Amino acid sequence: MPSDILTKIPFYHIIKKSSKLPLDVQIVFLSRLGTLLEKGYTLVDGLELMKLDPKHGQIAHHIHFELIHGRSLEAIFKSLGFSSMVISFLYLSRSTGNLDFLLERCSHILKQKKHYQDQFRKVMRYPLLLMFLLFLIIMFLHRHLLPSLQHFYHSLKETEIDGTMKTIYLFTDWTIKCLYILFFLMVLLFLFWIWGRNRLSVENQILIFSKIPFVNKLKRVEITYLFSFHLSLLLQNGSTIKSALSIMKEQNHMPILSRYAEELQQILYEGKNIHAEIVNFQLFERELSYIFKRSLDRGNLEKDLYHYAHLLMGTMENSMMKYISLIQPSLFIFFGSLIVAIYFSIFYPLFHLIQSI
Repeated sequence: MPSDILTKIPFYHIIKKSSKLPLDVQIVFLSRLGTLLEKGYTLVDGLELMKLDPKHGQIAHHIHFELIHGRSLEAIFKSLGFSSMVISFLYLSRSTGNLDFLLERCSHILKQKKHYQDQFRKVMRYPLLLMFLLFLIIMFLHRHLLPSLQHFYHSLKETEIDGTMKTIYLFTDWTIKCLYILFFLMVLLFLFWIWGRNRLSVENQILIFSKIPFVNKLKRVEITYLFSFHLSLLLQNGSTIKSALSIMKEQNHMPILSRYAEELQQILYEGKNIHAEIVNFQLFERELSYIFKRSLDRGNLEKDLYHYAHLLMGTMENSMMKYISLIQPSLFIFFGSLIVAIYFSIFYPLFHLIQSI
C-alpha cells in the first residue's frame, strides 16, 4: 500500500489539525481495545474488529495501517495525540507484555482525570463569570468614576476634606492598578505554561513543580504513583532493579520519570543505599523511602510497590476533590471582600464630606 493512502483517510487530516485527542475519545478507545485483548484477541485482530466502530474505526484503521508498516505502537499513539502517560505505559508493555491490563489502567486514569477536569470547570463557571463582571466594574471605576472624584477632590479646599480621605482615594487608585497588573501577569503566566512548559528543561520543571503550593502535592503523588507502578510491573516480570530503572530511563515520554530513574540507577552504581538517597528527590513522597527500606530487606519490593501505587491513586483522588471543593468558596470570599473594600474606599470619603456640610 503506498504511503500516500494514509492522507486519504479523513481522520488523518483531523489529526494533523489537533495535537491532542479529546480525553473521552482516548478513554473509550483504550477501554474497548483493552477489553478485546483481555478476551483473547490479538492486537491486529482487535484493531480489525474496532474498524467497524463508526466513531473510533478511523483511529483503529490508522493504527493498523501503521503497525503493518513496521511503526512502533507508542510512536503511533503519540502521533495520534494520546496522553504522554498512555505512551509511557505502552513503552512499559514492551518489557511486561501485559498490554491489555495497561490499556485498561490507562483508561481508568484518564477517566479520573476527565472527571476532575469536568468538576473543575463546573466549580469555576460562576467564579469566572464573577471575575469578568468584577473586571468590567474595575475598568468603569478606573476610567470614569475615579477621575471624576479626583477632579472633585482637587477642587475642594484643604479644610473641606482632610488628608486621610485623599489617602484613601490614592490607595484605591493604586489597588485597582495593581489588580490590572495582576490580571495581565496571570494571563502571561497561563500563556507561558500552555506554550512554554514543554520547552523547559527537566531541572526547571522539577523546580517549578516543587515550589508551587497545591500543585507540588499533586505532582509528588502523580510522579510517585507512576514510578511505583512502572517499577512494580517490571520487577514482577523478572527484571532486576537496575535493569528496570534502565528501561524506565530509556522512555522519553515522561521526562521527570526518566530523569529520576537515571539518577537512581547512578546511585545504585555508586553503591549507595537507595532508601537513604531517595528522600532527596523533590517530587517523591517520603513514604517511598520507607517502602524501599522495608521491602528490600524482606524481598517483596514489587508487591509492596504495586499496592502502594494503588494507595497513592486513592490519595490523589481525595486530594483533587478536596482542592476542588475549596476553590469556589475561596474565590467568592476573595471577590466579595474586594468589591466591598473598593466601594467602601470610594464612598466613605463622600459620606464624610456630606456629614461635614
